[in-house]
Amino acid sequence: MNLHRLETSPPEWLGIALEEFEREFRYPLGERASFHVVHGRQYVAFFQAMGEAMVFVVEREGRVLGTVAVIRRRLRSPKGKKTPVYYVCDLKVTRGRAGGPVLARLMHAVRDHILRTGLAPVYGIVMDGTARLPTQYTGRVDIPPFEPMAQLAVLRISTEVNDSWAEACESASRDRVDHLREYLNLGAWSSSACSSELRSEMTALPLMSQCADGCGVLEDTRLGKRLMMHDGTEMKAAHLSWLGCGKPIAAMAVIQSARAIARQQGFPSLFVSLPNTESFAGLIRSLVRRHGALLAPATVYGTGFPVKDGAEWWVNTSEI
Repeated sequence: MNLHRLETSPPEWLGIALEEFEREFRYPLGERASFHVVHGRQYVAFFQAMGEAMVFVVEREGRVLGTVAVIRRRLRSPKGKKTPVYYVCDLKVTRGRAGGPVLARLMHAVRDHILRTGLAPVYGIVMDGTARLPTQYTGRVDIPPFEPMAQLAVLRISTEVNDSWAEACESASRDRVDHLREYLNLGAWSSSACSSELRSEMTALPLMSQCADGCGVLEDTRLGKRLMMHDGTEMKAAHLSWLGCGKPIAAMAVIQSARAIARQQGFPSLFVSLPNTESFAGLIRSLVRRHGALLAPATVYGTGFPVKDGAEWWVNTSEI
């Protein structure tokens, strides 16, 4: 087995092999449909948008057997401090090898990379229903145990909504939205700003409610990550990232405004993530029951964090 370290676009032969590898992983969409993820021939752009990215690829005789990405970035802590962390994502191992040497090779590569570049907290996001959880393959061979830290509600919502909702928010500068989000989400873990232009085909649109009690950024991931249906058509979607709110009703206003604008931009659906906590349970139920949102629960796992701090996590669906 060969281990490749990608900080820039892979050579053409490896890019083709990665495309074939990604087609193997299909995710259900309703009862009869499925989709797979395509990062494109450049492959690493999606990860570079979040920070200093390294993608590890295990390959043998031209066939990709597994991948994982490690991104050094900053999170804003509940106390407002910008903390260096590592985000481990896109861990995939080909069928029949999930518990074998491929997974071990990838995890050792992640461990060595983090040890070499500087120790910091590490986290990852796992969709509920995933066959193997981090608790099953961490906590051994010098890899610290990853523990569940927070619950997320990942929502996919149709953009079929009255366009008048677009007026619930107004456009604002990115700096203003970032500062407002930091204030509104104080007491939670949240992502720091990154380079949307590396992943978003549309120009990212910062939004702020008229009362300044909610904000977010509307973008897509089509430059770095596309979702392809089983029949070869693209599942085109926008993402509401960097959502911040003073209370759930403010989040609803921003979400509804983002839905209307996304529809105007030609996106049939919108992805957004909310903390899956008691505070947002009513909003999540309303989006599912009254607005037809599809709910996919997820869990944040991590090591090196205060696991029992009880803080919410605000995560961008454009980065999962």
